[in-house]
Amino acid sequence: RAVDNAIINGSGSITGLDGYATAHSTTLGIAAGDALTAAALLACRKDMGKYGINPMDVAYIVSQARYFELIEDSGFADITDVGSDIATKITGAIGAVYGSPVIVSDSFATEADGVPAAFAVNTRNYAIPRLRGVQVETDYEVGNQRRVIVATQSLGFEELVADTAGNRSAVKIDLAT
Repeated sequence: RAVDNAIINGSGSITGLDGYATAHSTTLGIAAGDALTAAALLACRKDMGKYGINPMDVAYIVSQARYFELIEDSGFADITDVGSDIATKITGAIGAVYGSPVIVSDSFATEADGVPAAFAVNTRNYAIPRLRGVQVETDYEVGNQRRVIVATQSLGFEELVADTAGNRSAVKIDLAT
């Protein structure tokens, strides 16, 4: 959960997708009750330029609240429509929009003006480097008569190639009031 949150929102020295992504011209009005649609996600992919050409290189990450709106959209294909080769247990994807998997995350910030509702991301342009090995510590709590094992690992999140004006590796749809 911490890694998911850091990738989306950033944490400490990690710039998350919210920091890397370019805001799309389309916003979803909170007060207006605008819904996330497959067409809006496709518009983000189109805005990615060369990074959005191959649908298998693009993944859509959507908030939990906006996912339920997407289910109601006819352009969204759930797992029963697109087959079991991209099933949730294999890839983490719930469905697809024009060949690109949709991944739901509960790590999005509370809906407010300027907060992202969805990302279109070229997954090949981001890396999660392991900054050190796993460190395991143990302790015995006499009062509780149990052994505590804590494992930690330091990870990063880096954009490999910087975006240019017409080519963006991540595009986001923000919320507006």
